Amino acid sequence: MENDWEKLRSEAPGLYESDIQPAPDPNSWMHVKIVIDSKNVAVFVNHSARPCMQVKRLSNTKGGAIGFWVGNNSGGAFSDLIIMGD
Repeated sequence: MENDWEKLRSEAPGLYESDIQPAPDPNSWMHVKIVIDSKNVAVFVNHSARPCMQVKRLSNTKGGAIGFWVGNNSGGAFSDLIIMGD
């Protein structure tokens, strides 16, 4: 993988990860909306009107892969996952 989390963390510390305020309950479900346009990626948590993270896209190519890192020792359960494109 060209831009895995280890590479991004070492080359741009703090840029591609962000605290969530208020922090969600780690034992409950949370809602995440990821908005990707031609130049940017924005992440909204628990229906917040403000993104908890907003970054420039790493690539402007159409298509590709989306990766979700869920944390150490987490099963990473997802529900009602919808990925839409234009």
